[in-house]
Amino acid sequence: FFLNTKTKPFSSQLAREAVVVGLDRNALARLGSGFFVPGCYLLPPPMVGHATKPCPYGNPAVPNLAKAKALVKQSGMEGTPVTVWGEEGSPRQQFIEYYASFLNQIGFKATEKIVARASYFTTIGNLKLNPQTGFADWNQDFPNPVDFYLLLSAAAILPTNNENFGQVDDPEINSQVNKLGQVPTSQLNTIASKWQALDEYTAKKAYAAVFGYQTFPKFMSTRMNYSAAVFHSGSPD
Repeated sequence: FFLNTKTKPFSSQLAREAVVVGLDRNALARLGSGFFVPGCYLLPPPMVGHATKPCPYGNPAVPNLAKAKALVKQSGMEGTPVTVWGEEGSPRQQFIEYYASFLNQIGFKATEKIVARASYFTTIGNLKLNPQTGFADWNQDFPNPVDFYLLLSAAAILPTNNENFGQVDDPEINSQVNKLGQVPTSQLNTIASKWQALDEYTAKKAYAAVFGYQTFPKFMSTRMNYSAAVFHSGSPD
């Protein structure tokens, strides 16, 4: 779920942390028919640069509602109205139903705003609407971490068709994306630790409430060597 860092309540890092800490990722996986692996980092495994350290706010598969409620109170954002944006269609609409209920449970006043699937991303990409939070997903176009992190750089914030939904403008991310993004994909192993450090930094800042990585059923002919197949991981949601 994206979290708008430019407007209340998620301009507060504590409020963002509350979401990350309290999400029931196993419940979301069940809503997605089990095709989600719980996680907290933006970069999906096994991509080079995916952080390998434990998630900074605890086991992502074990929600902590008590801590989430305490963080909301500590943030001073308790009772803040929150519009939760989502798109029509299963299971994404069910994700939003759960998410809005969860936000109410930890101390916000959340209502749902469901948009037709065909126009959803252009709608939340309109900066004039300034959406507070909602469903987002990121898909791999090419096997390089910059493919994901370009969408968290300030350069991606646009008046229309904005894809940095959280409007994240962090000097550390901007600088590292500019530097690391210049390294060719064939040389990624030389800077893997730097991408991992950036992925850890982003998770600590709670810039997005990643709830998992989508997986897909795999069907192959018995005439093919399944053990030799190479599969690429799904997107973080």
